[in-house]
This record gives sequence, structure tokens and C-alpha cells, in this order.
Amino acid sequence: MPPREFKYAPTTCYDGSTDPQEHLDTFRAAMLMLNVEDPIKCKAFLVSLTGVARTWLTKQPPESITSFDQLAGLFLRHFGINKRPPVT
Repeated sequence: MPPREFKYAPTTCYDGSTDPQEHLDTFRAAMLMLNVEDPIKCKAFLVSLTGVARTWLTKQPPESITSFDQLAGLFLRHFGINKRPPVT
């Protein structure tokens, strides 16, 4: 559990138009640095989204997401079309 003064201000918000893996990696790095537990990660992730991405998350059924790994998987599947192809 983070300290009471926990504050997370994302440097950029994900809007659904770019590579979701990059956003997820940045978010996970910030949460690791802050030593944040799973339930807080799930709640803080909403703050890192905007536009259609935030709408997508808020439309998930209540209590349907039970872990951050599950949320990350759903997020990547939904926005994966925007994933940057690997450089060859």
C-alpha cells in the first residue's frame, strides 16, 4: 500500500491512438518505482488514460477485473491494433 500522500501524475495520457505496450511499460515502471500494490495500480491506471481509452475502461463491468495483469491483458487486446510493428 502506498503512503497516504500517494500521488500519481502521468507524464502522458494514453488516448487509444498509439502503441498500448509503450504506455503500459511506462505505467508499470512508475508503479514499480512507487512500490504500488495491485488494487491501487488498477485504480491509478484510469488516471493515465484519456478519450476513448478512458471510456473503454469505465465501461468494463463492475468487479470484472480482479488484477492488474488481467487489466493489462484486456487493455493490450483491445488497443493492440495500434501496436507498433517490430523493426526488421
